[in-house]
Parts: sequence; structure tokens; C-alpha cells
Amino acid sequence: MEFSVPADGDGKIISGLPSKNATGEIKEAYGNFLISDAIRDEAQETERHIGSLRGEGFRFNYLLDALCLDNLEFSRKGQKRLRRLLDRLMEIKINSVTVANLYLVVWIKKNYPSMSITVSEAANVDSLNRAKFWENLGVDKITFPGPAVNRNFSLIRQLKGSLKCKIQLVANNACVCNCPVYINHSLVTSHSSRGLRDKEEKAFDHNLSMCKLRRLERPVNFIRADWIRPEDVSFYEKLGVDSIKLSGGDVPSDIILKIINAYILRHHQGNLVDLFCFSYTMPGSMRIFIDNQKLDGFLEGMPRECDLTSCGKCGYCQMTASHALKIDKGIL
Repeated sequence: MEFSVPADGDGKIISGLPSKNATGEIKEAYGNFLISDAIRDEAQETERHIGSLRGEGFRFNYLLDALCLDNLEFSRKGQKRLRRLLDRLMEIKINSVTVANLYLVVWIKKNYPSMSITVSEAANVDSLNRAKFWENLGVDKITFPGPAVNRNFSLIRQLKGSLKCKIQLVANNACVCNCPVYINHSLVTSHSSRGLRDKEEKAFDHNLSMCKLRRLERPVNFIRADWIRPEDVSFYEKLGVDSIKLSGGDVPSDIILKIINAYILRHHQGNLVDLFCFSYTMPGSMRIFIDNQKLDGFLEGMPRECDLTSCGKCGYCQMTASHALKIDKGIL
């Protein structure tokens, strides 16, 4: 199994990896350091950092995965900015880019044919037919949306048997499975990442706030989420998954290193919530305890075709929550 891990701007994460990467499974670091917009000194520091990554044997994946670009990609001004950015990425020998926008895939393949392309989970590639569509465009790897795919084991087997490109899943977003607002949330995140026209106004992530509220109102949703435990990496490897992506761009470097270490060792003792990135930005989340050891065998015991089964009639996650999940009622 390969791992794709977040890279911070100061290099602390990667510098802390060698002793934890004895198996050589960490193949790629990713990030978006705004190279084209950085001031000269910052840009040079970023480029030195990326160079050190390559020196350590890591590939670097640049995130260009906004689902919506306000149609700027179709304008002369927008394409000039894109060309400046991609030219610079090629100069500093970035290995690949992650995109969610169809036009960007076509444009990059035409203008930068040597650049490897990963499809973002934001593109919501949740079926074999959709995956074949992107593969036929020449992409090298597809990151499948966790809420739709991580628990759909029959689909993963189907993907493995039909695709030539690599299959990647995200392990620790812990989104609720079959999230009804997944696409809208991806759009909101896309616009927020570009910044608002009124720089003094801050974007309010309504979807994330509602998601947090749903979890606290019905804590079983912590179990129904799309997480992949470190102990279950081998389960997904047997299904045919090629790569696991660990999220955590907004989490302190020391925490990210602990998360990475847990997945490399295939073991985490204690609270599974410690591996969820949202837990470090969600008020009260540290008063939620999911006993990771009590989840042994959870995936193997799941009913077949979970995505086609009503949670109200099934009750499997509710039964698991009754003995594995503890929550301080004071935060409700």
C-alpha cells in the first residue's frame, strides 16, 4: 500500500518521516503553497522545500482541485494565470497535480502532457462508469469520494478489476457515509480556498457546521462515517486499493506525524477520534471517545450492500456505538 501525506510549508512533517518510513510506503507528499502568488523569498523557500522532498525520494503532488473556478479557466486572464502556474510547477519538477475540474484535465493533458494527473475526491467519482470516463481522459490516479465508496466493497472490487489507473481512498476525513450535501460542500470549499472578493469578510462553512450538529445530535454518525482505521489498511489492500491519502492540511505538524505513524504501523491504541482531522477544529470533539480496539472486525461484520440498506432497519452501527462509543453529554 502506498500513502500520500500532507506537506507543510516549513518541512517539519517530511523531516520527521524517515524513521517512520522504513517500509518505504510513503510515496507522495501533497500541498498547495501558492507558488505563483508568493513573494520572492517565500517562493524560493517553497521551492527548496519541494527540492528536499525529491531528495528524500518523495513525489510531490500539487493541489489544484477546486471544483469551481468561477469560469475563469475559460477566460484569457484565467488561462494566463494557469499557464504561469503550470510553467513554474514544471520548472521545479512537480510530479503531479490533483484536479477536480474536467476542463483543467483536458487543458493540462494538451499543454503539459508529461504532467501526471490525479482526480480529486471532490469530482465525486462514485461509480465504475464515471471512473472509466476520467481514465479515458488519461488520468493516472483517481481519489474516490469516501462517503460513497469507502464502505462499498463490491464497487471497490469492480473498480480494481476494470481500471488501469490507480485507486486511492482518503482514510481520516470521517465524513458521514452517503452524505447528502457532499457536492455542495465541495463547491463551498472551492470558493473559500480562492478567497472572497471582499477580503474583510470570512466565509461561513454552513455544511460543516450542520455536519457537526448532526453528529452531536446523533452520535451514531461517528460510527457511520467513512473512516479507515490503521488496522484495516490491509483489508482495503486486499480489495485492490493502491493508495491511502491522509488528510490534515490544517492540523499541526506534530499531530500529523502521529497520524502518519499510526497508519504506517497499522495500529492505534485508544481513541479513534485522535486520527480524525476535524477533531482538532470541532469544539468538544476531544470529549468523544471511540474505542479503536473495540472496532476490530467491524468491517468484516458489516452487512453486504451497506449503501443500499436503510440505517433505521439495519442497526449494525447503532449496535457498535453502544459498546465502542462514549460521549460526554455535557457537550450536547
